Amino acid sequence: SGLASINLIFEGSNIETPQEWGCSHLLEHLMFSKIKELEGAFELNGLEVNATTSTNYTHYYLRGLDDRVKMFAQTFYDLMNQPLKVSKSH
Repeated sequence: SGLASINLIFEGSNIETPQEWGCSHLLEHLMFSKIKELEGAFELNGLEVNATTSTNYTHYYLRGLDDRVKMFAQTFYDLMNQPLKVSKSH
C-alpha cells in the first residue's frame, strides 16, 4: 500500500479587501471545525488532516495510506462541501 493525499486549494488572503482582512483565515478555521468532529476516526486510521492559509492560497488536505485515504475521501469531500452554519448571538 502506498501513500496518497487529497488536496483542496482555494484563493488565499490576497483577494481580501481591507474591510475583509482575515476572512480567509477565519473561513479556514470554520471549515476545519467541521473536520475536527471526525478527527478521532481519521487518526485511528493513520490519516493526517490539516489546513493552512497564506496570502496566495488556503489549503486543506487529507493524507495517509492510499487505501485509508480512499476509504475517507467521500467523507472529507462531503465535509468540505457542506454549507457553514453560523448562528448569530444576540
